[in-house]
Amino acid sequence: MKDIHSQYLGNSGHFWTISEELLVVLRMISFGFDYHWRNQDSHFDMEKHCKRCHICKSGNSCYQALQESRLQDDKFAYTTYLCYLLYAPLYIAGPILSFKAFASQAESSLGKFVFREISAVAGAITITCLMVANLVGFVIGPKGINWLLDSFLSKEGLPVLGAMFITFYVGTKLMFHIEEARKRSR
Repeated sequence: MKDIHSQYLGNSGHFWTISEELLVVLRMISFGFDYHWRNQDSHFDMEKHCKRCHICKSGNSCYQALQESRLQDDKFAYTTYLCYLLYAPLYIAGPILSFKAFASQAESSLGKFVFREISAVAGAITITCLMVANLVGFVIGPKGINWLLDSFLSKEGLPVLGAMFITFYVGTKLMFHIEEARKRSR
């Protein structure tokens, strides 16, 4: 094994790269088959399946339902393909899944992720604006706004402004997580 390892990978010591490359090849094959079969009729009866499957009955989709569902042609986009090939958590913790199952899950997960991130950034911007408005309104007054902006936008002030924004961003995300936990516990 050591001779094969050094012959193909040199002496880099990255043994797991072989299995990573094999997984990428398997994913390419999965994409190719799913792309080839995308317009062929499936003999899978989703309605019958949902009556028997306890996961699908609960409103979630099981792996078989994701695998057998028909994907629209726009799901076979280059960006989705690259995400499927390069999505690191699947290398580390699995599972091995087909392109159709990945694309079906990725769309809803990505939509939720993007919405959360946009909401967190918007929350951080809102909190920063409220903080500046309170400083102007209650501490430095309207005449001090130029000084405040110059201070924040100076070489020494930008890291402070960045740290405040990151703190507000993290705080906003934390508030979202707390709210979700409350909703789940009810």
